[in-house]
Amino acid sequence: RVFGGANLPKLPVGANLLVAGLSAIGTLLVILRGFTYPHANVAGISVGVKWGGYLLMIAAIVETAFAVMNFRSSGEKLAWDATAMNKSAASGGAPVPPAQPTSPTDQPTASSTDQL
Repeated sequence: RVFGGANLPKLPVGANLLVAGLSAIGTLLVILRGFTYPHANVAGISVGVKWGGYLLMIAAIVETAFAVMNFRSSGEKLAWDATAMNKSAASGGAPVPPAQPTSPTDQPTASSTDQL
């Protein structure tokens, strides 16, 4: 977003939510792989997660935390949030139609328009 001037296509979710979600999924995959990777000694060489792997896990958690903080500060609505459907025209969404009168007294009468 900083270096590219390209626009994303219209998506049902916002860009910040997409980044936060993909970051969380990637972090989960890195942590799961780190703990399920086989640890063994092959020909005197220890195979498994070393300090770099643990550093990667910490960096992934930090990335996810900052992506979620960026999403929360952006003010984006969740796609499944009921208030996201009622966007005003100022925020780029479709304008909300005005409420229709419900009682007969709110309706203009023919006699009031005839007097004008």
